[in-house]
Amino acid sequence: MRYAGLNIREHKSGYFTGQNRISKKGRSHLRRVLGYIVLPLVKQKSLYGPVYHAKKNAGMAGNKAMVAMMIKSLSMFYGWYNSGLPFDKNQVLLSESKLSINSIDKEDLRD
Repeated sequence: MRYAGLNIREHKSGYFTGQNRISKKGRSHLRRVLGYIVLPLVKQKSLYGPVYHAKKNAGMAGNKAMVAMMIKSLSMFYGWYNSGLPFDKNQVLLSESKLSINSIDKEDLRD
C-alpha cells in the first residue's frame, strides 16, 4: 500500500485532530492505473459494484469509496500473485474465514 501511496496518514498536532487521508507519497502513476482498473468494476452489476454502492448508500463519499476499492484490488492482486492459484470471481469479496479451500492442499499455500 505504501508503494502506491494508498496508506492512511493521520493529521494531528497537539490537541488538534484532523481527518485521516491517503498519504499520496507513493507512485502516482500506479494510483492512476489502479483508478482506471477499478472504475469499470464499480458499476452496479460488476465485480465490486454491490460493495461500492453499499458504501456510498451508507454515506461514504464516492472518491473515498473508490479509494477503498483500489486498496481492495491492490491487496487482491498481491494475494493472487503470491498464491499461484487461478482467479476465482466468487472468492473476491469473501472474508478469509469464509473461503472454501477444499481442493487446495494447505501445505501449498504456506510456501
